[in-house]
Amino acid sequence: MTFGLIVQLVVVAIILYFILWVYTAQKRSRQVYCIYYKVNNDIEEMFVDVKDRYVFFDRKKFELINSCIRYTNWRRGIFMLVPIKVGTIAFTWQSDLPINPDTGEVYNMISPSVRNSMNQEEWMMADQRGADNYRKAENRGGFLQKYGVVIAIALIALLGIWVWMQTKGLDASITILGNYYKDLLDKVNAIGH
Repeated sequence: MTFGLIVQLVVVAIILYFILWVYTAQKRSRQVYCIYYKVNNDIEEMFVDVKDRYVFFDRKKFELINSCIRYTNWRRGIFMLVPIKVGTIAFTWQSDLPINPDTGEVYNMISPSVRNSMNQEEWMMADQRGADNYRKAENRGGFLQKYGVVIAIALIALLGIWVWMQTKGLDASITILGNYYKDLLDKVNAIGH
């Protein structure tokens, strides 16, 4: 392998990594990372869509409350090199409501019948606080998170132009090899006669 080929492979690998990063970041931006602390101190984790109102752990339904979602840097998997902001919410086996990140206690210990009769305005305010947290996290997102899709499209276009230019040179090389092969066959035929 030549040095030029190694450089080309590294450049292509970096571009593919970036494209995969942008795709996964867009997917994760529409999801919430849920953590569930079990009775035996085991931890279960999963991503759910932001639009979902509930998440299921151990065949139990837990309610997502927007005001309990906090955005943290996600540094796992493909995001080890360049982290993103991911909404996180935690639950415990003690209640179907999330843990309040401000107090560390279960959000609210009221019965479902009381919760259903609560003032609708309070729920709307909680949703608004969650939406405000999401907007703040989006504004804090890095350059790559904001403009990643545009950069990925530009890199794909540049990669296409680069491959096209390489194949133009390859056509000339193939023509030269074809002429060399033809001359070689003519010489072999001349020796045989």
